[in-house]
Amino acid sequence: METETHVYNIVFKGYPDVLTVQEVCEILRVSDKVVYRILHKNPWLFFDTGHIFRIPKKNLMKYMKLLDSPMYEQPTT
Repeated sequence: METETHVYNIVFKGYPDVLTVQEVCEILRVSDKVVYRILHKNPWLFFDTGHIFRIPKKNLMKYMKLLDSPMYEQPTT
């Protein structure tokens, strides 16, 4: 748990508790197209206010942990 908190403080330092798509792009270092694809495949990650997606930091952290999980299978393209 201590390592989790340490990673959280490093990765999310300076970001608000609820992130925009652009902020998620910066954190994950991917394009907005990739972030929108992630959001559409994982609707539990976000809520929208009109047409604006908002992603709670805790949900993004759960997603990142899921990707690191041995049970997660990378999709083939």
